[in-house]
Amino acid sequence: MVELTLDTWQQIVLASTTALVGGAIRGFAGFGGPIVMILVLNQFYVPASVLPKVVIIDFVSNIFLVPNTLRQVPWPATTLTSLAAMAILPVGLWLLLTSEPVLLKKMCAAVGVISAIAMMFGVRYKGRPNDWLWVMAGLIGGFVIGSTTIAMIMMILIYASPDPAQTSRAHAVAWAFVTSVALMFVFTYIGQIGWQDYAASAAIAPAYLGGTWIGARLFRVVSEGRFRRMLLYLVLALAIIGLVR
Repeated sequence: MVELTLDTWQQIVLASTTALVGGAIRGFAGFGGPIVMILVLNQFYVPASVLPKVVIIDFVSNIFLVPNTLRQVPWPATTLTSLAAMAILPVGLWLLLTSEPVLLKKMCAAVGVISAIAMMFGVRYKGRPNDWLWVMAGLIGGFVIGSTTIAMIMMILIYASPDPAQTSRAHAVAWAFVTSVALMFVFTYIGQIGWQDYAASAAIAPAYLGGTWIGARLFRVVSEGRFRRMLLYLVLALAIIGLVR
């Protein structure tokens, strides 16, 4: 497997196409874009070279998503899940940086399979989550996103809440924003992301941003349930391919 450097037109075309689709999913559902990009690009490139760039590219989606969701964010729960994630994030990052490429690829695929199946079965909390449950959710989500940069496990835990869909989506967007900033900072601090990665990712960011804009518009007119089922089938299919290849 070669590294994703984004210095050839073939890599740019593949990454841009994947980013456009991933951005549309992220803009519509508030999650799912990074895992689609990761599961596709991990088939061709070393995962450790893919994951930091996906974090950078996904960050631009917040330009559209965060301002439009601030009023719906459940701040007490979001604060707890974010602080808990920050506390455990370094442990997950250590696992990411010390794992073999093939093992890391399988880990990402396994997270995708577990996430998709859990959401298909509609995992829900019994009653309203208390503060300690949100802390535990943040710890689990922080460890997983630190080790794979995939946030879908946390999305399951957020959407399992009895909160309205708009509130859960706002929680998901805010949590993803906080953790993406933290990941970018830590990756940069330890030298895993350099200026060249930011420059290379800039070539792909417009495609992801355009997809996010499309997805955010579709959210207003398309059935959320139907779109989410399509997303889960897509993630499950890509994750199974990642496990068997």
